[in-house]
Amino acid sequence: MSASSKEPAAPKTPPLVIVAHESADIAKFFAYVLKDHFSVHAVADAASMTALAEGAPKPGMILLSLTLRDIDGYEACRRLKANTATARIPVILVASQSDAKEEARGLSLGAVDYILKPYSPPLILARVRADISLQ
Repeated sequence: MSASSKEPAAPKTPPLVIVAHESADIAKFFAYVLKDHFSVHAVADAASMTALAEGAPKPGMILLSLTLRDIDGYEACRRLKANTATARIPVILVASQSDAKEEARGLSLGAVDYILKPYSPPLILARVRADISLQ
């Protein structure tokens, strides 16, 4: 092989997105929407989410429901942002209803965005892509 020829680049591994939601059906829905563009791992509790987030590979994004099996999403977000191993991972909060006061609370804890019902696949994909690209 000549010095001027190049080996083909290895395929790039898609960023990991953690979907943390107590409802397996909703977590599967988000995973289905994102699966063609990201590596997706769904969990139902904050303990599992944190263990994944602290491991390798580092996630590019966490979609975090306000309802988890062990603690609420606000507390989970607060803990992620207080942990030096996970503080820089962008978090999008997932909620079932809009409440400006609650949205402000989530953003003040370090979330970068909100996704609200009714969940729109194109909007979910666009927001995750945009928020990951800002990193």
